Amino acid sequence: MNKTISIFLASSNELKIDRIEFGDFVRSLDNIYEKRGTRVELLKWEEFDAAYNDRRKQDEYNEIIRTCNIFLALFHTKAGHYTIEEFEVAYKEFQLKKLPKIYIFCKDLQPGEFELPELTDFKNRLKYEMGHYWCQYNNCDRLQLQFTLQLLKFEDDNMGALKVEENGKITLESIPIANIYQMPFVTKNKDFQNKLAELETLPKKIEEAYRLKEQIPDNQYVIDEYQTKVNYFEQLKKDCHQYLVSILETAKRIAEMQNKRDNDIMQQAFDAFENGDIELTNSLLDIALRDAEKHVNNLKKERWLVHQNIKALRLKASTVMAEIGKSISDRIERISKIYENADNWAQYSAYDTIEHIALLLDYAEFIYQYIPRHHSKALLICNRIINYYNSIEKDEDLQKVNIASCYNLMGKIHSEMDELVLAQEYYETAYEIAQKNNSYNQSEIARYVANIGGSYYDLGLNDEALHHYLDAAKIFEQLINEGAEVHIMLASIYDNIGQVYADNNDYQKALEYYNNALAAYKEYDGIASHVRIAHVYHNIGAVYQERSCYDQALKAYQKALEHREKELGIYHPETAISYFSIGMLNYEQNQYNEALTFLNKALDIQDQVLGKEHFDTERTCKYIQLAREGLESH
Repeated sequence: MNKTISIFLASSNELKIDRIEFGDFVRSLDNIYEKRGTRVELLKWEEFDAAYNDRRKQDEYNEIIRTCNIFLALFHTKAGHYTIEEFEVAYKEFQLKKLPKIYIFCKDLQPGEFELPELTDFKNRLKYEMGHYWCQYNNCDRLQLQFTLQLLKFEDDNMGALKVEENGKITLESIPIANIYQMPFVTKNKDFQNKLAELETLPKKIEEAYRLKEQIPDNQYVIDEYQTKVNYFEQLKKDCHQYLVSILETAKRIAEMQNKRDNDIMQQAFDAFENGDIELTNSLLDIALRDAEKHVNNLKKERWLVHQNIKALRLKASTVMAEIGKSISDRIERISKIYENADNWAQYSAYDTIEHIALLLDYAEFIYQYIPRHHSKALLICNRIINYYNSIEKDEDLQKVNIASCYNLMGKIHSEMDELVLAQEYYETAYEIAQKNNSYNQSEIARYVANIGGSYYDLGLNDEALHHYLDAAKIFEQLINEGAEVHIMLASIYDNIGQVYADNNDYQKALEYYNNALAAYKEYDGIASHVRIAHVYHNIGAVYQERSCYDQALKAYQKALEHREKELGIYHPETAISYFSIGMLNYEQNQYNEALTFLNKALDIQDQVLGKEHFDTERTCKYIQLAREGLESH
């Protein structure tokens, strides 16, 4: 191994259970970092040799503290004499050589508990004499997330690797770190909890509306009411997940600012966020922003204040998205103005180039995801990022800029704009940069290779697409032990490979890769998307249909329909595609009655969701007419 990160954990016996759980958690982090050539080692006084020698045991512990990388102290109601002594040793050592990094975590008081005077005195000393701020936590999930964020910061690691899954698990490289539903900024957010409560009531309402629609099939008002409830349920589910994504991004940014809080307003904003009060957080940040506007006019004298508040703007961009009580269009408009202001202030205040690039990457990604009509603006921002990047001279600073992701984003934008040749060029540039730079992991490189394959496929160059898909699959196969995300990416690439073979009429190979895709998805059934699994089953059905294996084709199409209905509901274009495919399978076998049943179901959905003039709707109408003619002629 090249490196070890040693963590000394100090606390009193009142937090013994937290220490035990934290020890188990550090072992899971060690499993992640070991693959990178780094060990994460937890040091606790219980684990040291208690045998007598001529030295005071505490002196031995203090010596270990002087050599560790991170000193972590947990407090609840007490500040024990030995824990304070250990902190003093760590603090003096940090002043001498900037190690160990010191993190203080204080567990929330429960009703009936009170803080002893020595802990209050210690906190006052931390805050007013040392300018050091502690983190609050109310359960082990919160402690684990906060520590993971600090560890990623300590390692100058990519916080973007920390994600929230649809089931609420926060994962790092697919390893569960914490449950976001246990975080106070989620549990205490009344707006979000109200949305969750509403979400839980909707399936029953949808079921009742569906039964009513079945009883009165010709009543347009009843049909519209049912569809409105289905659409609202899907949108609310997306909004709730988007809130969790946004709130995790906010937590990441607060962690980046940890121990750099040099005004009370920002401290109050962080505390309000922790308590789930997003509106108060934004109100406090607005105060910070109003302060910044005053200082813009006196930029030369007070530039540092402007820079501090640019960070507040960047933080506010994620907290605004978390205001789930506001409409999505209102949030998008407000965030656009926030990024525009932050960018303007950065340009006119000699802002740090690397920090400015990070801000612009966030801005460009935001436009790509939420304002597709402004793709050209996102491309202009990406070009500015490249120009700034080219102006950086020091090699070590270049490593801090994820420039490959900028080129990859440009590829995605050009692909959305149907500028396929340009998209391919940018994907290839992203791959070349990542391949030459040790700071990019193999998973990221494999994604870039897969994107190149996708661009070739879109251009109709199947051989080149297959070559790149197979290369991407090889990389992911080597990373297969890294967890769910790798399996799901590998499954997606297997599906793409199968599609290329099917286009080339190599049906045996196509089925082989489609089945590989299903196996990879099923290994992580709780995380894999039903939509992606349905896509594979649909492709399998198409291959069997092409080979006139109608029974096997029908089974595959029915599986696809089952997964689409489960995740997308009945009234969705992809669900209609499943009905259409089953109808066409019956039509090919001259089973016109069965064909009409499924084609009419497809038409019912397409009429309401896509409209009568859509290509899919018109195609379905055409085959309904042909099926009727076939029925009459028999």
